Amino acid sequence: MALGFSSRLLAQSLPLSFLWPWDVDEPSFYLRAVREIPHSMIFGFKYLLDPLFLLSVALYSINKSSLLILGPWRCKICNWYVNDLLLIPVLVPIMLFLSRMFVLRKDDSPPTFSEIIVLLTIWSIMFEIIGPFCFGKGTSDPVDVFAYCLGGLTAWIVWNRGDCRRTGFRHSLGKPEGHKEAAG
Repeated sequence: MALGFSSRLLAQSLPLSFLWPWDVDEPSFYLRAVREIPHSMIFGFKYLLDPLFLLSVALYSINKSSLLILGPWRCKICNWYVNDLLLIPVLVPIMLFLSRMFVLRKDDSPPTFSEIIVLLTIWSIMFEIIGPFCFGKGTSDPVDVFAYCLGGLTAWIVWNRGDCRRTGFRHSLGKPEGHKEAAG
């Protein structure tokens, strides 16, 4: 498949083959290019570009703006619990991105159950126990903690539904680990 120019012609006209040693007209060029892309760029957790994160931020913004626009006619359930459901899908990618930037997280795998539980516990203690009792701000509501847990469980299921560590599937080669070709 040609890209609109011939790499042979380019290599003959300019001595740049040391910069671009591949022949783009050669089919194996595309296979080599795909193999050289870091695994985490394709199959890793996307952090702030994660679709669930982006959807949750959009839903949070819509919910907040509709509460401001509708005023007293707003839905009480939307006012009280929708943002609590969206907390973990919004908070976890931000915290893991910061952890990755400061090299506290060593890989780009999807969030683990323990990472979600730690953030869920910290958030619940801070805003459902410490905040209402120590600072007199807000109310302590166990249903909020249930909403955090439900949002966290849903997010964990979505983020780990295609986790290659569970299935033993190696995406870089497209074959399960230990797979042997049949002699034929």
